[in-house]
This record gives sequence, C-alpha cells and structure tokens, in this order.
Amino acid sequence: MGCSIKLSFFLVFFLVSLSSNCWAQKQGLLSFSFDPKMAVHGPYETSEHGELDLTIRLACHSLNYEIGLYTELFPAIDYYSFGLFYNYKILLEKQPRKFHHWIVPIGVEVGFIKRNIDQDVLKFNFALNGSVRYFFIKNMGVEAGVNYRYRSDLEKIYQDNFKMKINCFVGVVFVWP
Repeated sequence: MGCSIKLSFFLVFFLVSLSSNCWAQKQGLLSFSFDPKMAVHGPYETSEHGELDLTIRLACHSLNYEIGLYTELFPAIDYYSFGLFYNYKILLEKQPRKFHHWIVPIGVEVGFIKRNIDQDVLKFNFALNGSVRYFFIKNMGVEAGVNYRYRSDLEKIYQDNFKMKINCFVGVVFVWP
C-alpha cells in the first residue's frame, strides 16, 4: 500500500514537472491512439463486438527526441498501464521534398501494468515502440505504429509463459508550437 502511494505521488510530481517544462519550453506533444484489432474484434476469440483500447501520451519534444508519460486504458479486460517513454525521432524532411511532413519515432517505454480481474495485479513492464507520423497541418497529424511489450501480468493471471506481445495502434497527434 505504501509503495503504491509513493509511486502515485512520484507520477503526479513527474507529470506536473513535465507539464510545466513543456509549457515553459513551449514544445509539447499530446497523442490519442487505439488498437484497431481490439476495436473491431474485441479482446477474446469469443468476443461478440469490439472494445476500445485507448493510449494517451503527453511529452516534451525537440527536433530529435521526445520524452514523456503514457497511459493505456482498456477497461473491457480491467487492464491499465502507465509509465514513461522516450522516442528518438527520425526526420524524413532531409529526404526529397515530398517527405517534409513525415516523422518516424522509435523508442522504449517502462512502467507498470495494473489488472483487477480476480486479484489485484501490479507488475513492471517495458516495451519497444515504432511508428510513422504524417502531419497534414503544422500542429496536427496521424500516426500508425507497432508496440512490442513485455506483459508480466499474463503469467500471474493466465499462466502464460510467453510474455512478449505485439500490438498495433493508430491515432492522432497534436504538437505545440
């Protein structure tokens, strides 16, 4: 209990610090993305309809990197993930002019997975991310990507020993200025 209070305090402190730093630097990023497979088919083979698996990211960014917080919310299976991420941005604008709105961020994230199925589970996780972004106006774009995540929660809940899982995501990205 004490550990989760300390962790919550640290995350709130970090979020406030990050937000104030983004505001002071005037270079922020906010993205909303979802898993299209879960939206269409749902989380289980027996699912009759899709469910929303939403990921929200808030970050400070510069020309070549972004660092920030993420949370993934999938209430249909009581799955909640939160943590920190770092992406290195590959800029395609140095290539032919037709690519001047394209960015390819690749990076890592570390955090925790919280599950509430039959028992409370709070487990460490990490992931590798890669995506492609296209900005159709200066401050707004779309994104499609892949996430390769260590799912430490699966062993405790489902006795699944293969804990690395791949999922795809699509969404919108807002940057300022």
